Amino acid sequence: MEEFQKDVLVRVPNWIGDAILSFPSLKAIADSAARISIISHAQTAPLFKQLKWVDELFPFESKRELFRLSLKLRSRKFSAGVVLPFSFSSAGFLCLAGADKRIGYWRGLRRIFLTEALELPRDYRAQHLVYTYFRLSRPLSPHAHYSHPALVVPSSPTNGHLIGIAPGSTFGPAKRWRSEKFTELANRLVTLCDCRIYVFGGKEESPIRPDLDAPVKEKVQDFTGRIDILETASLIAQCKVMVTNDTGLMHLACAVGTPVIALFGSTDPRWTGPLGQGHSVIRKPLSCSPCYRRRCPYGTYECLERIEVDEVLHRVQECL
Repeated sequence: MEEFQKDVLVRVPNWIGDAILSFPSLKAIADSAARISIISHAQTAPLFKQLKWVDELFPFESKRELFRLSLKLRSRKFSAGVVLPFSFSSAGFLCLAGADKRIGYWRGLRRIFLTEALELPRDYRAQHLVYTYFRLSRPLSPHAHYSHPALVVPSSPTNGHLIGIAPGSTFGPAKRWRSEKFTELANRLVTLCDCRIYVFGGKEESPIRPDLDAPVKEKVQDFTGRIDILETASLIAQCKVMVTNDTGLMHLACAVGTPVIALFGSTDPRWTGPLGQGHSVIRKPLSCSPCYRRRCPYGTYECLERIEVDEVLHRVQECL
């Protein structure tokens, strides 16, 4: 085992939610490694900079940049490498980086890039993704203890009720509760609960503030596409509760300790649900769900349409 405990290179997932779910695996690897280095997409790199057990971070923005980075890292002669994403290319680039031992899940032809390939169960979505990632730390750190992802960020105390809303999802409309329903929820929350609302989302998502009732707008701050990931985390940490689709901001809220009300459509909370205590899931499973499609094959999005504003409102009120 000593050969594993020197200099370890880890290729982490690109998506914000998956990146956060990789934290327990990284911590376990770091516990037995002299040094741990991370290859991360630039959009998630700030999250990994917050982890005290990460020694070195190599961000990239494109596959061309990742190719050049992988070639450059060959001279480091890493004793072990771990690839957390399931894609063919992620395993290929890790192999290109030249780690002596390369650990990852055996999936399709990517086994040729790995020296230690773990079998990915056929029903892997029946177990939470965080544990699937954590299992990849076992060859390096077999006795490490699991703990839920946590992110420490600066946060200022607030007066009154502050509620977070994340109405988007880059995955696709099959994971997005309609923006009209989020708007109705915001209107009713401000009116009934005398609260303030922060709206969060990425640059590719549309703000909801223009559709709010006029008296409500002054109580709603829409940060969609305007702040970076760490600023988002700090503001979410101020919220009493976060209403969100199954998206990366849901996992970010859990990691900073904010209770979550998660709305699930085409996906399964057993696989990507909120982790920890105090969270709530609203889901209306149908005979066709979970389908894991980006778009509803029937065009109805009924699994999401069945979630009523009244039910979400009641769950929020229970948290206040």
